[in-house]
Amino acid sequence: MTKLLKALVASGAITQETATAILAELKSEEVTSEVDDAAQEVMDAEADEFLAHAIIEMEDKSLAERRRIGKSKAVRANLQSTLCRQNRDGFNARKWSQVAWALKNQK
Repeated sequence: MTKLLKALVASGAITQETATAILAELKSEEVTSEVDDAAQEVMDAEADEFLAHAIIEMEDKSLAERRRIGKSKAVRANLQSTLCRQNRDGFNARKWSQVAWALKNQK
């Protein structure tokens, strides 16, 4: 795309300011699409998959490290539970709450 814009500027079809504006718009669209993709991943997250990743991450760690990791992951799980409640999805909200409680209260 950059080569095309440079060629258009060189031929006089568009000005440098126009080319700069087009590039800025393209970059802002890329950032917006990345944020949208990340938000969609959060919306599509599954509690059992999240817990499985947490278990793998905590494997072969000391109890203190497992608790630290668990508490930080529990925060995310609580946020997921809140998101489900806002979407009126009580079933998944309960699953996420159970995951958060399990991660937070390790013994």
